[in-house]
Amino acid sequence: PPLTAAAAWVKAASGSPREPELELFEGRDFRGPSMLLTGDADSLRQFSNRVGSVRVISGEWEIC
Repeated sequence: PPLTAAAAWVKAASGSPREPELELFEGRDFRGPSMLLTGDADSLRQFSNRVGSVRVISGEWEIC
């Protein structure tokens, strides 16, 4: 099921040699509008409270 802003936050793990990057997509299969994160995010409101797919570019992430 999609992540919802009410129950979702994203945290980047520290200590990675590269800047952490995570790309969120509104649609499934990496389609639709996307948002690139390079650090913590406590809200996903830009996506009308839904994320359909996630691509980890670098770093370690915790998505809840």
